[in-house]
This record gives sequence, structure tokens and C-alpha cells, in this order.
Amino acid sequence: MPRMRSLTTATLMATALAGSLVVVATSQPAQAQRKSIRWATASVDTYGYKVAASVTKIIEEGLGGEYTVTVNPYPSTTAAMKATMEGDGEIGYTADVGMTEYVAGEGAFRNYKPSKGTLVHTWYAYPMETFIAVHAPKAAPVQVLEGL
Repeated sequence: MPRMRSLTTATLMATALAGSLVVVATSQPAQAQRKSIRWATASVDTYGYKVAASVTKIIEEGLGGEYTVTVNPYPSTTAAMKATMEGDGEIGYTADVGMTEYVAGEGAFRNYKPSKGTLVHTWYAYPMETFIAVHAPKAAPVQVLEGL
């Protein structure tokens, strides 16, 4: 009988602990709950995903901590755009090429009708990558930009 009593005691203690955790979790003030902004991007190995992931904290702080920004990767930029227009995101990462195809109804957007809403181009952050090519016979003296 002692084994049965200890099992019953353990069960009661676990139930009481679980009940107290539920009370603590539900007694949090409503203002502590943050609103969500979902940012749809292309896959994690893309520049768009990396840019979005790097600025989430800046956006959250800029919005006064009232929002949580999550970056949700999709297989392509087109899939991210469509996910946003289907209601699975508030921000959709795209570029002018994707927006041009969408507005013109071409490519992957031919006959596409979004169920929730359309994307509008409201924020343009232009990342720039610059490459300089040097003719091979003249490359040896160029070790830094001033060498050009």
C-alpha cells in the first residue's frame, strides 16, 4: 500500500503544479502580449532572408516593442509574395522584377487572383553589391582599392 500512496501523492502534486502554471500563464496582463508581423521571404540561403532576419530587432524596437517580427522562409520570392497575398504574412519580400511580373500578370502571376489582398510597394530597401574586374595581366599590383 505505501507504493500506491506515493504514486497518488506524486500525481496530486503534479496536478497541483500544472494547475498553478496555468493560472500563472493566464494571469499575465493583456498588454504583455505582443502583436505579430510575419515577414515572408525566399529560402534561408537567400539575401532577402538574411536582410529581413538582420533587421527584425530594429523594427521591433522602432515599433515600441508592441510587435514581434518573425521571418518565414518560402521556396522562392514568388511563393513568399503569394503567401502574403493569401494572408500568411503582413510583409512580403520581393524586388522590382517580381513586382513588375505581378502587376503585368506575367510568368507565375498569369491569371493569379489573390484571395486576401494585393501587394503594394511601400518600402524600398536597395541592397547594392559592387564588383570590380581587373584585366589579368594588370591584377598583380591591385591589392587594395587604392591600387586601381
